[in-house]
Amino acid sequence: MTADDLADFLTSVRAEAAARLARLDTVDTALLPHGLRAEYEQMRSRWLDLLAMTEDDVIELHLAACEHAGRELTPAEARALIRRQ
Repeated sequence: MTADDLADFLTSVRAEAAARLARLDTVDTALLPHGLRAEYEQMRSRWLDLLAMTEDDVIELHLAACEHAGRELTPAEARALIRRQ
């Protein structure tokens, strides 16, 4: 992944995380059944974790994913990993 690819990836992930958090924030958690409330909080926490990641964190995770795959991940593959959240 080139530096430009990484910058584009970071921008798109942060935008997606912000959009998903905004959507989650429209939910009144008091109306959710207990089991769904826990799932909601877990989802929200994962998106907040993504927003808190630094560029160095992302590079480290990308390198680990590439090492695990045995090759360089494409930007599309990296995005697919994020969307599994």
